[in-house]
Amino acid sequence: MIAFMKVECDRGITWNVHHSSPSRESDEEKETHLLRAYSVFHASQVEGLPPYVAPGIEEAPWTRPEAVQFIIENCGVPFKTGGDKPFYSPAGDFIQMPPVAAFAQPEYFSATAVHEIGHSTGHETRMKRDLTGRFGSEKYAMEEARVEMAAAMVCNTLGLPTNFVNHAAYIQTWLRKLKDDKGELFVSVRGNHLFGQ
Repeated sequence: MIAFMKVECDRGITWNVHHSSPSRESDEEKETHLLRAYSVFHASQVEGLPPYVAPGIEEAPWTRPEAVQFIIENCGVPFKTGGDKPFYSPAGDFIQMPPVAAFAQPEYFSATAVHEIGHSTGHETRMKRDLTGRFGSEKYAMEEARVEMAAAMVCNTLGLPTNFVNHAAYIQTWLRKLKDDKGELFVSVRGNHLFGQ
């Protein structure tokens, strides 16, 4: 089963449940959350469908690990080189990365850059996530979990490693939050979908 969540904003239009016709009430904008579930089947369960063959690098060059350089150049966030720790600065809206030579392998630099770009999507001019959480706080852990999930998706597509040191700790915090608020998963997945656009 696949779950689909969509947030729609209507300006001043309400629907009459009995007649299904719109009526103008005000100029106020209203937000409606829509959740749908769809049954899906694996391709191997469909008769007559040829087996899926994934495109190679020649057919899909954007899937190469080198594509991260293209992402860095086009993400709209300035990159600075220096220091010994990677970070995104919400106040300055920039990403600082240690030099490539500071990483055990170039792929780790690329995976870390994707992770930091994930943080930059939360800036007030983009997705407006709350980036005020301090290290060790629940807000900080939630932001890390969201970004980790998005980075894992992008890195998987690009064939980059997604084995970050603090991954298990982020997942633990994420699971605690999910037990408290089941809707948080949909909020995160929606945000990660936007991150990939």
